[in-house]
Amino acid sequence: MIGALVVVLIIAVIGYKVYSDRKKRVDDFKLPKDTSSLLSQHVAFYRELSDKDKAVFEVRIKDFLANVSITGVDVAVEDLDRLLIASGAIIPIFSFPTWRYNNISEVLLYKGTFNKEYDTDGAERNILGMVGDGALHREMILSKPSVRSSFANDNDGHN
Repeated sequence: MIGALVVVLIIAVIGYKVYSDRKKRVDDFKLPKDTSSLLSQHVAFYRELSDKDKAVFEVRIKDFLANVSITGVDVAVEDLDRLLIASGAIIPIFSFPTWRYNNISEVLLYKGTFNKEYDTDGAERNILGMVGDGALHREMILSKPSVRSSFANDNDGHN
């Protein structure tokens, strides 16, 4: 009985530590000063939100970016890229306030399309993005031009 109580107490302490570490990481993370402006210019979903929901959306973006690294592979990662990637992640789960991407730790941003060997030069480069296990454990790969163009057309629903 005491052993089970000790196990439950240890699990509770670890859970609290993980939660408080994540909360501190998010609290310390700083979004770009022009976040609202960039989102208004480039993300139709954001523009349609109420002011209250825009604030919630920005908090969700902050949470995503504080916990998921975005790394450029032979390409510069700009604030707009980070905000678009985070927006693309948050839009489908926005109606579910407790959902988080706990299974993704890094997004690799490529300079263009790539093939199944992850080559960005040569033939058969028709992949715009992928996520998975194995070689991509906890990683996602996206094409920078694809991320940008997916938000350029407000009506196609492809972001």
